[in-house]
Amino acid sequence: MIVEIYMELTYNNLSKYFNVTNELIIDVLRLYDVSAQSQIINTTELGFPNDVIRLAGGFGIGHYIHWDASIPFIPIDTTVNVCTTSLFTLSNNIEKKITPKLIQNIQEQILLRGFYPNFDRGNHFIIYAKSRMSNKYFLILHSDAYKSGYESMSPEAENWYYKDIKIFTKDNRYLRYIIGDIAQEYYARTKDHEEQNSIKHNHVANDIIGNDAVIEKSQNFHHHCMPSSSSILIGCYLICSKTTLPILSSPGKPIYLYKFNKSIDEQNNIDKEHFIVPHGWGRYFDGDFLIKLDLLNNILFLNNDKFEIKPKQTFKSCKNIKLRPFKLDDKHDEYLELLHKYYTGVNVDILDQIIAYTKTGFKRFER
Repeated sequence: MIVEIYMELTYNNLSKYFNVTNELIIDVLRLYDVSAQSQIINTTELGFPNDVIRLAGGFGIGHYIHWDASIPFIPIDTTVNVCTTSLFTLSNNIEKKITPKLIQNIQEQILLRGFYPNFDRGNHFIIYAKSRMSNKYFLILHSDAYKSGYESMSPEAENWYYKDIKIFTKDNRYLRYIIGDIAQEYYARTKDHEEQNSIKHNHVANDIIGNDAVIEKSQNFHHHCMPSSSSILIGCYLICSKTTLPILSSPGKPIYLYKFNKSIDEQNNIDKEHFIVPHGWGRYFDGDFLIKLDLLNNILFLNNDKFEIKPKQTFKSCKNIKLRPFKLDDKHDEYLELLHKYYTGVNVDILDQIIAYTKTGFKRFER
């Protein structure tokens, strides 16, 4: 019960913080277009991002940002590195061949192909799982299209658009953004990264499988991306009715394949046909909290904990930020209950994890 209170408190506190972000976006846009509008829509799994720089810049995990203005514009602390979950249905069981050594070889192959091997960073993973419904085997991959240095989409000092960043400050909050041709190029690059991340995942799946199975079906789902030149998804999906998606959990926990019909909660609706859904479990703060920025010293305070506002700085050291826990067993499934509260739909399959490679290493799970 206490956890549920803190989860709700996390949602309410973050919502207020992101409401200010939206006000800043409107203020900035109206410097160039007096009729500009903006909206931030939060999913029920609104939570803390991994990176300090994103929260300091006004954004989290589990929301959709949309603006309407006459100029190209990007709020760059959304850090759109394009994050993708890919689902591969396999013809047969390859459990025995998946070893730590194989995964290490895969990581090296990723580098040789010019991609960044980040399946062991943040909440990314390589998972091998089995369907409860069909007994089929699946590879599930989750990572972003991050590139360092000049090619980075994150606001890092050496990247391609850093010198074009503009900063708007108001009441000890700030918004960093780019406009014009550079914003148009940013959007174009995110679309290219969607394709590149899908290619990366397809390469990894084929490298793991080799000649020991056939991929019967492959699907790529982007949940951190730009659906249009004036919208950004962070940690959620933008879908239409009767779309089936993988809903992520945590290492060792079931992954759902859920078919969404419509959103019960009107605030999740983007238009008459489209709505947003979480891509998986969020992260809550274990207690009440206050976010405060010290812009003079470039520090974000989360209660008494302080974090430098800079690239690659994470909330890893904050013990109060935790993955939202849900009780999942044969008699009680709290997460499905949560989904049914906000959406109409049906869980079409449950994928039980057999092997997971994450930031905690390589693990096998009992079945």
